[in-house]
Amino acid sequence: YLIGDEKTRSRIELMTSAALYTYRHSFLSKESTDMLYGDSLQGTVSKLELFAECPYRYFASYGLGLKELEPFAFRAVDIGNIAHSALEKIFSQAQKLKIDLYTVTEEARKALVHRCIEQAIMDDEPAKYNDTAHNAYMVKRVERVVNRSLWGLLSEQDNGFRPYELEWCFGGRDRLKAAEFDLGDGKHMLLSGKIDRTDIRNNENDIDVRVIDYKSGSKTWNLGDVINGRELQITLYMAAVKELLEGRFTGSNIVPQEMLYYTLQDPLVDSDDLEKMTVDEALLKQMKPAGVSSRDEIEKLIPYVREKARGMGKSITDGNIRIEPSYKDPKHNGCTYCKYKSVCGFDRKIDGFGFKQDKKINKEEAWQIITGQMNN
Repeated sequence: YLIGDEKTRSRIELMTSAALYTYRHSFLSKESTDMLYGDSLQGTVSKLELFAECPYRYFASYGLGLKELEPFAFRAVDIGNIAHSALEKIFSQAQKLKIDLYTVTEEARKALVHRCIEQAIMDDEPAKYNDTAHNAYMVKRVERVVNRSLWGLLSEQDNGFRPYELEWCFGGRDRLKAAEFDLGDGKHMLLSGKIDRTDIRNNENDIDVRVIDYKSGSKTWNLGDVINGRELQITLYMAAVKELLEGRFTGSNIVPQEMLYYTLQDPLVDSDDLEKMTVDEALLKQMKPAGVSSRDEIEKLIPYVREKARGMGKSITDGNIRIEPSYKDPKHNGCTYCKYKSVCGFDRKIDGFGFKQDKKINKEEAWQIITGQMNN
């Protein structure tokens, strides 16, 4: 009766469609992808890693350009931004003023940190950092984190590495081979980035290289994330640095030795550790950087990660907008920090929706995949 009534038919059809809805993966048409990305897909490594988290999340953010309104307030992300900026200024000023941060007094080092924190704030939006007592406290907290992080960086065993470039940008006009990828069908991808710190060490005819990327949140590194496409950044940064240095040090052998993520933090000491080590040793244990410290492993990772990035770029230009968030564990999946949950409608109760489960592999299997001895 209701379907036969013209006044209620459309409403009943809409309700029936919603009740029986099944999600099916879909791709954008070639015309749509050409309009969005053209023949040249440009972006950063972080954007590619977001695609690995969920293709639709990438599409919503960088295809459609959907953004949340950002309030004029001191947010958690500002802590990391100010700390990043301050560390860059610290090492930059130390180079300019010929200050050896390894030997300078603690008092002089803290004074330098304080000046650089103030400069970093002035470069941003200074009004929001001191408009409340809470924000003023947060500024002091950032300074404490930077002081502790700098202490941790300088407390490493002095193995001869020294900062060479800070916030080194690549991509764009550089036309680096390491940042360009042929996607087929006349399309290509050009990546750009900013490398927090590049250290070098002269070793006869070799130039040893260490790349460091600062992180304000907890950061781990494991081969599983590389295989699953969520850990490309530091390896592609090393590939770019190697090519940049080869252009500057002609005749020298550029040797990648270390690529590390260093978490900016002021950690608490585990009481159990104090039974076996000093407070400083316990702190350094908590602050140990994550990453790779093996030339052989880095040289194996670079071609694999480049091919992984190329495949992801091709998937983007092929129109992949699947609503298929990755799933590592309940606390680490593509929906955890996603802003677009209300847009995509992902719901595991609806037929067709589901997570893309991470491949569970051990270290030995991961290296077999990376070196081509096992199919991915």
